[in-house]
Amino acid sequence: MSLNQLVLEFYGSPPELYRTRFTNMLGDKSWSMRGRIHSDVYGGGSFHWTSAVKALSLLLVGIAKATTLGEPVDLVRLSGQRGSLARSLDYALSKQPEWVLQMFGFDCNGQAYLRRLLRRNNPEMKRAGPVMIGINPNTLLEIKLEIQVNGRILKDGNQLMKLTQALEESFGDTLYLGLV
Repeated sequence: MSLNQLVLEFYGSPPELYRTRFTNMLGDKSWSMRGRIHSDVYGGGSFHWTSAVKALSLLLVGIAKATTLGEPVDLVRLSGQRGSLARSLDYALSKQPEWVLQMFGFDCNGQAYLRRLLRRNNPEMKRAGPVMIGINPNTLLEIKLEIQVNGRILKDGNQLMKLTQALEESFGDTLYLGLV
């Protein structure tokens, strides 16, 4: 079976997401670049460095780190209440803004593939307590993540741990291991 492949390219210090490339199991490809680009000229999507994109970056790098270090990947979570990175990503998953559709593509029903890759507890904070977002365990084995920083692929768990820590410090938010 084919895998979903997601490449995240970071540049700078502190690192910021610059470009993504996503290929789903059907072979459909989509890519997005940070900033204002014209998709009719470049054939890709665009995104801004918003709280939701920061949350997604932190979560996916944390999942890549856990995979490399043999940690329980399905327990890597972002959690938070209003104003948090987790809540921003939760809102984006609910509303499916253009960047989510461009970055990950969508199915024949218009649902972003990202919604299949992630799992939320307390979506849209309909109950008291924080929203929690992690990887969907049903898709966990179907994703190949590649993380690049300044043009170098990070394969070592310590490098991914340093990137996770740099993102956490830059964003003022942290990942944690916990149940959804």
